[in-house]
Amino acid sequence: SGANYDINWGPAGFTQGSAASNFDSTSTNGIGINGLLGNTAYDIYIRNDCSDSANGFSGWVGPVTFVTLCNPFTAPYSNNFDGDSINEVPICWDNALIGGTSTTAVVARVETAGFNPAVSAPNYVRLYNFNADTTWLITPQFSDMSTNGNRISFQARTTTTATGNDIIIGSVSSPDNLASFSAFDTITLSTTYAQFVINITTANGYNGTDEFIVIAHGGPTFRTYYLDDFVYEAIPSCNPPLS
Repeated sequence: SGANYDINWGPAGFTQGSAASNFDSTSTNGIGINGLLGNTAYDIYIRNDCSDSANGFSGWVGPVTFVTLCNPFTAPYSNNFDGDSINEVPICWDNALIGGTSTTAVVARVETAGFNPAVSAPNYVRLYNFNADTTWLITPQFSDMSTNGNRISFQARTTTTATGNDIIIGSVSSPDNLASFSAFDTITLSTTYAQFVINITTANGYNGTDEFIVIAHGGPTFRTYYLDDFVYEAIPSCNPPLS
């Protein structure tokens, strides 16, 4: 019976009604909230304002928790995945399963040292190809990729000596637009960790506009890859030796 809604919001876990929280109101089905930080959890409470019909206010509904998207990064950026949650995609990253023949495949996710050692203990990212699917790991957004002067490096290995252990490096315009994938490099893994460095430049095949890098499992079915110590940085004028 009300025509208006009251909103009380703040960082996740805030005390409802506290002076440090935020209050808004709206008469439409939806509201835009300004001033939110990136990659941050917030709680929101909502109630119906029926005072225009002399029926007072409803009880509050909440908290409803949401997490904002990550802000774009610029070089330098690094992640050894040790601060990320186990069995989840790394914070600010994304993953995708291309092919769709299985809903139970282990897609790109953070795991901890067990059968496989990490380069920097304890965590790494595991990429596993199930059935005819292709597993993707998608980096955070890098707003300076189009400067044509950056590169990525990471440590990676496979678990088998069989041939055909490829990783395909490419880019997408958005994790929501997988059809925009544009490949520009391929590397081949061995059973020991090695450092790989790929320039994100038009000279190396990068399309010059995308802002998300894709690390795609390019091997046959049932191959396991491990990846650690990812770095996104400006191409140095004098390259150090590979580790």
